[in-house]
Amino acid sequence: MNEPKSFINRLFATLQTMIRFFEKCFVILASSLLLTMVVIVCLNVGSRYLFNYSLAWSIEMSEYILLYVTFLAAPWLLRNDEHITVDVVYEAVAPKVKKWFRIISYTLGILVCLVLTVYGFMVTWDNYVRNVTLFNFILMPKYILLMIIPISGTFMLLEFVRRWLGEIFQGAAPTETS
Repeated sequence: MNEPKSFINRLFATLQTMIRFFEKCFVILASSLLLTMVVIVCLNVGSRYLFNYSLAWSIEMSEYILLYVTFLAAPWLLRNDEHITVDVVYEAVAPKVKKWFRIISYTLGILVCLVLTVYGFMVTWDNYVRNVTLFNFILMPKYILLMIIPISGTFMLLEFVRRWLGEIFQGAAPTETS
């Protein structure tokens, strides 16, 4: 009877290790992109004031980078409980009520991330199939811009499921955020 629980624990540990690896890669990429955006903005400001020449593509590139930074960092932030929370009511209730608040919160998180992931995939796939291209200063297929949304949504969905399972089956899915 202990074998299935052991298998489940090993499965969760393996999945958690893989997810954490990707989340760390995402955060490193997000940090690199943010640094790149800072350099681009500084170059644009400097060239505008020193040479009276603006890098027309810099604002558009900054917009794309901001989208990617947001969605690349979101799963890692969720894993480490770094998202903004309002916990005035939560801190004032009994532990059993807190558990139900967490279960409801994780369930809502699962539903939102499921919609985000499925709809994001559908829109990204539709743009890929129709070969939609953004015609601004930077010509690029729109699906490249959109594909980060379902990818990030998937990792956030997995984190909410992990937390939900941890609350429902105490011990089956680790709930520590380290």
